[in-house]
Amino acid sequence: MVQNREEAAQSAEKSSTNVPGTCQLWTRNRYLAPSAGDRDGDGDADAVDGWQSEPVSARHTDRNPPRGVPVAFSGGSHGFGHRAISLGGGKIRSTDMSDDGLRYQPGNVGTTTIANIERQMNQKYTGWSETITGLRIPLAPTKKPDVKPAPAPKPKVPTRVSKARDLLEKAMINANRKGRKKRVAAIKAALKALPNH
Repeated sequence: MVQNREEAAQSAEKSSTNVPGTCQLWTRNRYLAPSAGDRDGDGDADAVDGWQSEPVSARHTDRNPPRGVPVAFSGGSHGFGHRAISLGGGKIRSTDMSDDGLRYQPGNVGTTTIANIERQMNQKYTGWSETITGLRIPLAPTKKPDVKPAPAPKPKVPTRVSKARDLLEKAMINANRKGRKKRVAAIKAALKALPNH
């Protein structure tokens, strides 16, 4: 199982350096995903192979990728393509970009835009995917609302009726001990006459 979208985005935000030219490796490592392998037979597992490993049904070509999904580009000086991670809101976290995201800087991880990657790296945006190396990326779990425990029940305050019942029951016990049968019968009648509360 791979990291969820939020975990990958947070991992990307914490990362500040990379080995130059390892965007596919860096991107898949944010998800703890396996290699895509050499799908195009050019001798390496690059960003082009990463994009090709994503099922067509999981690919999207709009320029508004949600937070925590991988984005893909084709082209570049050697035709290896490029992979990065969307932070949402038009921002992506990319290898080999300056901290301000405005220029190519090998070995540095910066926050930039799709347009800046296209300009600075001579890449063409191909899209984003719901998968990484063919594995579905889980959505971030939704936070459960804080549930406050129910307040402890308030102790019952004795009512006049319950106090009278207690007194009559004690009097009946005493009358029974002393053998006063008429008194016990009178108390029983009084108890039956009390309302049930």
